[in-house]
Amino acid sequence: MVSKVEEIKYDSVEFEGIAIAYSWCRSRRRTLGITVRKDKSVSVRVPLRTATKEVRAFVTNRVEWVLKVRKNLDKRQTPQQQQQYMRGAVIMFKGEAYRQEFTKGPQRSLQLHDDLLILTFPEIPSEDTVRKMITHWYRTQAVEIMKTSWTCTIVCVNAEIR
Repeated sequence: MVSKVEEIKYDSVEFEGIAIAYSWCRSRRRTLGITVRKDKSVSVRVPLRTATKEVRAFVTNRVEWVLKVRKNLDKRQTPQQQQQYMRGAVIMFKGEAYRQEFTKGPQRSLQLHDDLLILTFPEIPSEDTVRKMITHWYRTQAVEIMKTSWTCTIVCVNAEIR
């Protein structure tokens, strides 16, 4: 059974023709609080015994502030350039830039060599195939880096314990 504290509810209020959707939940706090997240979603936390109409009134009173914060978030966010997966495109790894190059070979492989990321394919790959291959490689590299990091941490902690 979900307790009254943990239950998240969803609602919206309208201001000058603009609907402001928000999520809200009761919590063990003394004041009402409103947050606008980076994704522009709005969440509200209220004391346990707060009535639903009080929550709506609180959000309605803060609509102009919410709109102002969302506008500021729009100004701050710079559009991220979409990664390209084609010959000559640059891939970043561990702070270094690697230029993508393609070669033909009997099986798929991916290697770093100097400033090149060399992808080998038996056939001409689609951009989606290249994206999937590089994504898989990134994840594999991340796991190896994390294993090394955890091993170092465990060794250091064990050394301190002894």
